[in-house]
Amino acid sequence: KPEEQMRELLDSLHLSYQRQVPWGRWVMDFVLEEQKLVIEVNGTYYHNLPRGKDRDARKKIQVEAAGYRILFAWQDQPHLWQQQLQSVLLSQVRSSQSMT
Repeated sequence: KPEEQMRELLDSLHLSYQRQVPWGRWVMDFVLEEQKLVIEVNGTYYHNLPRGKDRDARKKIQVEAAGYRILFAWQDQPHLWQQQLQSVLLSQVRSSQSMT
């Protein structure tokens, strides 16, 4: 299952997270409080439909309004997840360093 693959990746990187976190009207797959990051593992079919794209856009707006970033990890691309996650975390570090 893709969410289990993401859990294994997060564990291997020793990142602290919560699973299936209620967030407004949604339940987020993973929330990393320390990094202010939400990760959603998206299925290719539904999330490419107009309804799925609209829902993801609304979800992104709500998450970013709360001061978090959101990473949409596509279930058919697990080979890219570590690189995507590291890129988000690295940009966060750079952003916080430029603020000091």
